[in-house]
Amino acid sequence: MEFIKYEQCANYWLFKPSKQVIFSTFEKINYRAFFREWLNDNGRIEVRIKTDVNALNPSAKQVESIEFIIKNQKNIVDSIYDYYNKVLSPVYNNEIEKNDIVSDLSELCNVLGIREIEIPMHIESNHYYFIIEFDFKYDNEHGLCILFENSTAIDSFPSTDINYDLAGIYLNGLKNDNGMPLRFTLYDLGNYIVFQTHCYYDEQINRKIRKGIYRVSVLYNQRSFDINLFIPNHLERFSLKQILEMK
Repeated sequence: MEFIKYEQCANYWLFKPSKQVIFSTFEKINYRAFFREWLNDNGRIEVRIKTDVNALNPSAKQVESIEFIIKNQKNIVDSIYDYYNKVLSPVYNNEIEKNDIVSDLSELCNVLGIREIEIPMHIESNHYYFIIEFDFKYDNEHGLCILFENSTAIDSFPSTDINYDLAGIYLNGLKNDNGMPLRFTLYDLGNYIVFQTHCYYDEQINRKIRKGIYRVSVLYNQRSFDINLFIPNHLERFSLKQILEMK
């Protein structure tokens, strides 16, 4: 597979395959936001690979990531549907019409349309991390991105707020540079605080959490980030590391 360098930013390059990659399964997930017709959108799924400024080509691991995605489209789509049911549908439940709720895998195309696949800078891992960007009927303005570890959807965020650090966080954990504990807040679906504490990433917390969907907000090196997650079991004792690894 050959690539062309098509955009330079302040501290990274973007590459894409020199020939259009055909994603026959992904292209069935084809909801398009209403404004696409104004942009003469051709409906093709684009691939972009982020590298450092000195790279002459994408890394071997990044190329392997693309090949992995091509070969595992069905498993990835199955994971998107599972993530929709566990996280997206409950999160947006109060903002959508009943007839816009997906009840079968074949209906995903009514609310989600795959637009782009992004391969982040090389991460030292045996896993493949990548981001899929969607047109999203529940939020046409901001769209949706889902972060994957191999063929499993593990997190999501608006297309306007892509968090390139999340893959590294899932892989390496969280630690403040000054050695101080993290500020950790857990919210329910109504955006009410379930509890707030200061703790280290793997420190055990003696609090009860019921099975369900939550939003985790963490203050980390003076930056705040949020993660929506599904906790599959009632917990009486846990660490931040444990709940973030519940995929």
